[in-house]
Amino acid sequence: MAVYLSFCCNIKVSASEYYPVKIEIPVTSIKADEGYEQIHEIILESEEAADVRKMQLRLKGSETGRFVFSVNEPGTYVYKVYEEQGSNKKVIYDTRVYHVTIFVVNNVERGLSYSVSAELGDRQRKPEKLEFRDRISSDTAISLISSAESEASAEKEKSSMTLNNVIEIMRTGDYTTVLLPAVLVIIPGIILIIRIFRKRLCREKGYKQYDKK
Repeated sequence: MAVYLSFCCNIKVSASEYYPVKIEIPVTSIKADEGYEQIHEIILESEEAADVRKMQLRLKGSETGRFVFSVNEPGTYVYKVYEEQGSNKKVIYDTRVYHVTIFVVNNVERGLSYSVSAELGDRQRKPEKLEFRDRISSDTAISLISSAESEASAEKEKSSMTLNNVIEIMRTGDYTTVLLPAVLVIIPGIILIIRIFRKRLCREKGYKQYDKK
């Protein structure tokens, strides 16, 4: 289905000039993968020698933005819209090129209105919208999968070791691996409680001197 947008501006103008009409061209980007938040550099560039218009739109991850500019004369304006090829070797950038034609006409009130038509690079297909979808390279995808599998394996091994330790203790009755750390923590606490108790006892009996050794 062809992109076809029509905006009418019923604005009175003087006989010597037209009132500029604001053109809006929506563009959507889709990020390569959930683990990437790359910036898409989308370019709109005139295909006519007389028109030097060139604009850049920065989209982050999956986002929709708009090229916005004004035209003050009736006519046919042709642009190409494409994604700038970045330097990130982990990303395969979208290479599609859209050819966008803007038809600007004057309406009965001598204002301006416009419509937009878009075609893909081969000019055989008319897209529903201008969309750029990046992909991660196969090496990066394999690396991400391997990393995720390694983390899952390490977590599983850790859980397995803990369970095996408990089973071994229950089987052999050897609680030293569990009790030793507990004893090392509890004994200093018990000693501290005894010292505090002895100190309070001495004070209650009226002793002025207390041997801290």
